[in-house]
Amino acid sequence: MSLVSIKNISKQFFGVKALNEVNFELKRGEVHSLVGENGAGKSTLMNVLSGIIKPDKGELVLDGELISFEKYNPQVALMKGISHVHQELSLCPNMSIAENIFFNRSPVNKYGGMVFKKLFEDTSELLKYFEIKGNPNLPVKYLSFGIRQQVEILRAISQNAKVIIFDEPTTGISEREVKILYKVIQQLKEAGKAIIYISHKLEEVLELSDRITVLRDGKEIKTLDKKESTKDLIISLMVGREIANLYPTKTKVPGSEIVLEVEGVYKKEVLKKIDLKLKKGEILGLYGLVGAGRSELCDTIFGIIKKDRGTIKIDGKPIEIRKPEEAIKYGIGYLPEDRKSQGLFLEMSIKLNIIASKLKSYTTLAFIMNSQKEKIISSEYAKKLSVSTDDIEKKVKQLSGGNQQKVMLAKWLAICPKILIIDEPTKGVDVGAKSEIHRILRELADGGVAVIMVSSELPEILGISDRILVMHAGEVKGEMNVEEATQENIMKMIFNTREIVNM
Repeated sequence: MSLVSIKNISKQFFGVKALNEVNFELKRGEVHSLVGENGAGKSTLMNVLSGIIKPDKGELVLDGELISFEKYNPQVALMKGISHVHQELSLCPNMSIAENIFFNRSPVNKYGGMVFKKLFEDTSELLKYFEIKGNPNLPVKYLSFGIRQQVEILRAISQNAKVIIFDEPTTGISEREVKILYKVIQQLKEAGKAIIYISHKLEEVLELSDRITVLRDGKEIKTLDKKESTKDLIISLMVGREIANLYPTKTKVPGSEIVLEVEGVYKKEVLKKIDLKLKKGEILGLYGLVGAGRSELCDTIFGIIKKDRGTIKIDGKPIEIRKPEEAIKYGIGYLPEDRKSQGLFLEMSIKLNIIASKLKSYTTLAFIMNSQKEKIISSEYAKKLSVSTDDIEKKVKQLSGGNQQKVMLAKWLAICPKILIIDEPTKGVDVGAKSEIHRILRELADGGVAVIMVSSELPEILGISDRILVMHAGEVKGEMNVEEATQENIMKMIFNTREIVNM
């Protein structure tokens, strides 16, 4: 008997079918992955299972019990053994690790006072799952993103859940932390827990899953067993078509013209004498492990972080960039890693987000906005980047992750940049949108834009870069032409191994 059985679940939002008679089953002791493009219905389906959303019709059976949706909510779901580790973490930063893990469930004495000794002992035992030896009383705000995510997972484990839903659990964490997570999932599986795993990283899905269910446009397309699953098959089921080349063909060789030079740039405890040259029409890939200093280097070039010393040159001339407005004047655009908190105005329209970096161009001398001009320009760039929307006035928060990324890209293309810096261009983006973003970046480079691309995905770095700069612990360890670069060579360069392997 299945532990979870979802039958013919349907849900509409404003006349749009988010789920259309979806079926899904989960067995004890299995990892069942859920994949699909952004907007396929994965989150909606999991929110139904977690009690956050009530479906319009359908059945949910948990451990043989038919659930009444009238009385089903997140608290009831938790009592029934359903725990959801969301992509957006829900920890309280000023509370300790222990208090976050056992939130509202801390051990108390007969007078209702918290028993801290028991609390810290239980927390220390749980921390062993992830090989963490930290202080259970340490406030969460002092932890790295990867450790915070592990604390979130430990909260689910501490609830003795029967079903744990992992939503993009490896986003933003180190390779070591990914390996530990895999080990923890295996332990949970062996203990009879049922895992629902959601990820855009198909390599992870193929490695971890016993079964894989593909959703597309709110419908269940197919459930695959591990032995019949391949990356190409999953992609074709997800998008309804074959994507022959995830990375576009490089048709032009960058010239020798240097548009950006970074010489001896230093920032205490962050960057150690960075040297970098960027050519017109090339994509320079920046790769390194978490904490390498890649994002901090981009922030420094764009004027978000003030350097302690060093020189930045554009077209051979030394310049001072003290704030982002000055970077924009020099023709630099920047798409930061966290699009939701740093790159977009989620409560504003697609139109206003696209024109945000060039507002002065759309105002009259009386500071009145030229609405017609705004609409024409924003519509042009939305169409150019294939933003999927029926209304340019729609709020950005209503778009999928891939379309949000395209809006952010459109915002910077509207300034006609000479240099474009893009940090994690396809983070949290489905495979179809990834392919489109890669194509756009290649077209920009072919058109003469100089691109710096930061990515934690080595296949992406290798697939789209013309040249690769490898960083570790705030310094440049070396550079490679893409022809000589392999995953093994890059990792050897990070850890300073002398032998470079030719494959």
